Amino acid sequence: MSNNNQDDNKKTINQNDDLNQKKLIGSFLSQLDLFKTLSQAELTRICNKAKVLKYNIGQAISKTDYISSNLLVIVEGESRLIGEINGNNDSLVKLGQGSIIGLSSILNGQPCENVIASQELKAISIPDECFLEAYKSNNDFSSYCNSKLLPADIFLISKILIERSPRIDINTVAAFSVVAKFAKIFDIKSGEKAKIKNDLF
Repeated sequence: MSNNNQDDNKKTINQNDDLNQKKLIGSFLSQLDLFKTLSQAELTRICNKAKVLKYNIGQAISKTDYISSNLLVIVEGESRLIGEINGNNDSLVKLGQGSIIGLSSILNGQPCENVIASQELKAISIPDECFLEAYKSNNDFSSYCNSKLLPADIFLISKILIERSPRIDINTVAAFSVVAKFAKIFDIKSGEKAKIKNDLF
């Protein structure tokens, strides 16, 4: 067999592998509520840019010193959201299949997700420009994003309340659990005042 034929076969194999991976990505994402709000064309655009990444146990998936240029959707394995307050790091919650990492950081405009793989992990990586395009053009998609309190959002709220509290004995994990139980999202119209409850702890 000539070298040219071998090269052609390699290209065909690589193209088939790429096509199969994109089909698997589309099949997985289409089962998640967030991505069900997209049209088939929008989902296809995302799948064409997405890829599957692997992480080892203990590897950082997301850090709080910068906003990642990619969202990650966990396909297999588990990770943990780590909360840092006053130099202490606490494991707050497990993130498993279907969990989206990076969304809170993008929507809040600040890096707020310290996530570490607690198992061998596979995740779908989606470029942030694909997400933002859908967010700006699809009202159902953006409304769904805005209506959800994600674990990193809950930690941000917990951190603010802990730092405002006169108490110095508040346990971060316990505070996270309380906020997760009672926090709700409300739409506040222009000119309205929000009532802030500071006595959860």
